[in-house]
Amino acid sequence: MKKKRSIILISILIIVSAAIYFYKPQHNKNNSYQLGIIISIGNKDKSNILYYNDQLQKTGQKKLKIGNIASQYDIPKTVNDKVYMIPKGVPYVNEREEVMELDHNTQKIKLYKIGRPGLFVFDEKDGDIYKI
Repeated sequence: MKKKRSIILISILIIVSAAIYFYKPQHNKNNSYQLGIIISIGNKDKSNILYYNDQLQKTGQKKLKIGNIASQYDIPKTVNDKVYMIPKGVPYVNEREEVMELDHNTQKIKLYKIGRPGLFVFDEKDGDIYKI
């Protein structure tokens, strides 16, 4: 009886492991999009970028563990295939001191450490970040 339980348990573990290994979530798939909408709040380190095609159908989303990205005053800047944003973070808890770069092609994020919170204006030239 114990041998039978062990075989069943091992079989279930193998099936679950294979399902986890081969599962590819669809929520990050955003190969074809025309519009990206940033949804961000200021009291938690959570943000989402929702992607839509030209028929306004959702094609994917990217979840970020960074709060308060790009307010109406901090408009993201697009240069070539990259978009630059100022993440503020959570005030008095986890204030950010960086400029965030999101590559449109790879969906990878790079953070440029500035060293001071409260960044409002920045510019990018040939891969260098300048701040005021």
